[in-house]
Amino acid sequence: MIMEIAVIGKSEFILGFRLAGIRQTYAVETDEKLVETVSRVLGADDIGILVMKGEDVDRLPLRLRTTLEESVSPTV
Repeated sequence: MIMEIAVIGKSEFILGFRLAGIRQTYAVETDEKLVETVSRVLGADDIGILVMKGEDVDRLPLRLRTTLEESVSPTV
């Protein structure tokens, strides 16, 4: 199975990754959408690396942030 890179963040953050050819980019502007998208990506079997800005990680609820920090696949 080929593992993909996913990028989650505001539109201006993900734009460069999209231009570099990364297909799994998710623009999120609200905290609710951020939590929903991160949860969905964590459950995806084909995502090997998740890229996010530190300030977006800080906006996540503690439980989800802890899950990200301990995640082996995807690597955050």
